Amino acid sequence: GLKYVSLLPNPFSPEVSPLKIGYFLTTDIPPAMVSIRIYNLRGELVRTLLDNDIQFPGRYGSRTSLKEISWDGTADDGNIARNGRYIIRITAKDNSGEKTELIPVVLVK
Repeated sequence: GLKYVSLLPNPFSPEVSPLKIGYFLTTDIPPAMVSIRIYNLRGELVRTLLDNDIQFPGRYGSRTSLKEISWDGTADDGNIARNGRYIIRITAKDNSGEKTELIPVVLVK
């Protein structure tokens, strides 16, 4: 499962600092495959931060955690994303099933 999912700061400006994505991963059957994708409100994929990344139970998203995860506001094509609302989709999958969290974020340049 995914617990304590947080986005800081929200709203965020990539000109000031990146968006930090944090969560606590739990699984009874490690490891889990974790994907983090960012979509615009039309449902179009803007950026893939992680794609089936192998992770073990623990805390993620800060300098002192197992992995630091952030979004600098760029799209997969390298351009800065537009001002607006986005959905961060975090999916954790192991042999017992799949858990998905959807969290809104606002990007302001």
